[in-house]
Amino acid sequence: MIDRGEDVVVTPAESRLVSATWGALAASSPDPISLAREKILRWVASRSDEALPSNAYSGASFSLALGHCDVISGNGLWALRFDTADEELRDEAGIERRWRTEAVIAEIKEKAIFTVRLSVVTAIPGVPFFRSSPSLVRELAEAPGLIFDGLLNPQELSRNAALLFQFLSRKDRLPVLAVADNEDGSESFYVQAISKSVCGFAHVVRIPNQTAWDITKAFGRKWSVFNGALRLFMPGVSLELGNYRDHPIWLKQSLPADREGVRAFTRRLLDRLLTSSVSRTDLDELAPSFNSINSHLRALQLADASTVARKAQAEVAAAKTSEDRVAAQHRQIDAMRVEADSLRAQVASIDAKLLEAIQDRDMAYEFNRELEQEIDRLKAQIFGISARNRSLEAQLAEYGEARVAVEPLVSFEDLEDWSERHFAGRLVILPKAARAAKKAVYEDVDHISSCLTLLASHYVDMRRGRDSAAESFRNECERLRVEVSDVGEALQNHRYRQQFLAPYQRGSIELDLHLAPAPGTSERGSWDPKRTYRIYFAWDSEQEVVVIGSLPGHLTTSLTH
Repeated sequence: MIDRGEDVVVTPAESRLVSATWGALAASSPDPISLAREKILRWVASRSDEALPSNAYSGASFSLALGHCDVISGNGLWALRFDTADEELRDEAGIERRWRTEAVIAEIKEKAIFTVRLSVVTAIPGVPFFRSSPSLVRELAEAPGLIFDGLLNPQELSRNAALLFQFLSRKDRLPVLAVADNEDGSESFYVQAISKSVCGFAHVVRIPNQTAWDITKAFGRKWSVFNGALRLFMPGVSLELGNYRDHPIWLKQSLPADREGVRAFTRRLLDRLLTSSVSRTDLDELAPSFNSINSHLRALQLADASTVARKAQAEVAAAKTSEDRVAAQHRQIDAMRVEADSLRAQVASIDAKLLEAIQDRDMAYEFNRELEQEIDRLKAQIFGISARNRSLEAQLAEYGEARVAVEPLVSFEDLEDWSERHFAGRLVILPKAARAAKKAVYEDVDHISSCLTLLASHYVDMRRGRDSAAESFRNECERLRVEVSDVGEALQNHRYRQQFLAPYQRGSIELDLHLAPAPGTSERGSWDPKRTYRIYFAWDSEQEVVVIGSLPGHLTTSLTH
């Protein structure tokens, strides 16, 4: 199938992998492959304007006329590719974008294997997107059920430290989220809070206090997780290399406990897992793409067609009469036509794979470039912290605990340097914010400087739990006539949500908070960008820093549009 006189992939578009996972279908029914295939096709049918062909549910290959769904099958393989249009982005920005789901089911050594990939295909390069897990994973997890890394129940690892670390050493596994019991032995609510969200992208394993103690005794405290903490063990834990820093830990006191905080933390955690799922070097082996399966099947078809053509040629040579020779030649011509068609299809599939490889290379290049920029930023931040500490030590030695004066920001052009110089380890100015500030028409740079100082000092102290910091923060807000609040419904509005997403570390962060003029002030009621302002930011609970994503202009919402 997929022979519509066009290439398999739209070549001018930018294709980016969003997430990928793989595993096995649970033997919860007599025929889990048929059940999974039926669920996938019903999922497609509920989202497609076209009716599926009558033989689709029996495993046949097909393509829908509008070209947004293709299914190929053969030799124990069944693969689907289905596109859905992003109508909101098209209506809002006039940009064509499709969300592409690819699913593969294969029967290998009497095991039913499945893989799912989610990609975003955009007509214009560089349009940001939110990472998400394919809804198909949740559908299949309900029935026939999914098994990842051969674990019927991840909790079987929870009471055996040696078995746990043997599993953690595997490089072909999913990440593991180890959640330690509370100090009193009760289960942390995070076990249930994150399990459903990370399904297919991480194992969630409860760590009883005894297991935590066993880990500490056997492998050292640097590998342990204890007292309500949460630790992310990435694939390939190596005790020999001592790469414990590659497996981050969140202590209980740094984990949010309120519902909105837990939701935001889970979303950031999932974004990290999804990014990791598509940046693996063994991804093509673990979760082959639709194009890879198509190329494989085309190669098999070509080999079969070539075999038939050779047999037809031998029949022509062996013919004893002219009548037999003519009949054999007709069969040979038919076989050669099939072989030629198979060859053309194979070339097309190789072209599609080549384009996919180029897109993957470009994505890897961009990802590495972002990492290099982040490393440079972190090095600069560490340098700034060291310099700041040396300055503080000198001043504290001379003046006791007097507060160090902060020189005001003179120009938005100096925003990043000013922030690193005065607030390293407290305030992070993202490139998106720095670019927006340089284009700003808001004229009171000194007031923005005071607002950023408020966030980096009193607000950070309050979020870190410092005594009397909350009162100091309220007093300073009153003096500056500002307030800090949630951005409200803007994050729930899909038309404007993209603006509140900013690249951060290895993934992205939602700008769910903003500083604005206090209610009742003239600036609050003004829409003049020269007179009013907003500072959009997020609280990084891991690093305990304020992350500035945009300032000083308004981001577009249903109220400002």
